[in-house]
Amino acid sequence: MPSSLDDFTVLISARVVCRECLSLHELPHVVERIDGFLQVGSMVKACILGSVRLMSYVAARSAEANWENVVYHAVRNGHVHILQWLSDFHADRCYWCRALHNAVVNGQLAVVKWLHINGTEGCSTYAMDMAAEGGHLDVVKWLHENRTEGCTTNAMTYAASHGHLDVVQWLHENRSEGCSEEANRYAAGNGHLDVVQWLDANGYKGNFRDTVETATRNGHLRITKWLLRSIDNEKEHESYTGFGLEVAKKGYYMGVIQWLETQVKADLATNKRQRLAY
Repeated sequence: MPSSLDDFTVLISARVVCRECLSLHELPHVVERIDGFLQVGSMVKACILGSVRLMSYVAARSAEANWENVVYHAVRNGHVHILQWLSDFHADRCYWCRALHNAVVNGQLAVVKWLHINGTEGCSTYAMDMAAEGGHLDVVKWLHENRTEGCTTNAMTYAASHGHLDVVQWLHENRSEGCSEEANRYAAGNGHLDVVQWLDANGYKGNFRDTVETATRNGHLRITKWLLRSIDNEKEHESYTGFGLEVAKKGYYMGVIQWLETQVKADLATNKRQRLAY
């Protein structure tokens, strides 16, 4: 069986022949040889190339052309012209389910707009949630302005988890769902200090202990420092520092461990001075 590269090369050849020769009915022996190389998966590969001419060629010469994933790949690659061709000539042969959701996940705004006008499936709150998770602010804005499904707290939570501060800020200013308590922990666990700081400053506190645990467990020293330095109460600082050190040791992050050990020693020294003062 030909390799993927061989299949791709054959399709490129077919594309050239289609463009240059088929309309003139030239090189019939070349066309015949190409027909022999066409594979069931060629329709998908033609779709990925974005060539309507090549897809027409494959459809006309391969009764077993694989149509199942064609819409998915057209959506993923942003080929609106392919979707229009499929809708006009082969709509009943394609699998259109979740097309709009797939467009949102891949940040293909042009496809989202086309499906909004021409599709029948619709979408759910999952669409804006996933657009936010992917950091596709343009898609989030468009869904907000043109559709009614809205989103859930997952939108801001997922955006925070992946460090998309611009999306988090926009959702805060334009939507009312807010986020879950997990947003801080997710952002800390993935090393997004700017998001952690913004959430804290804007009232999204979350569970502080869980946030400290996740930051230290994943070796994020800058976030660990910021979290512990934000504690004013000395006893709480001592407690969280010791807790963080226990967690950090399980992950073997030496930079975090060493810094926390110095904090523990500093807390002990402070306590000793306070006891002597009395």
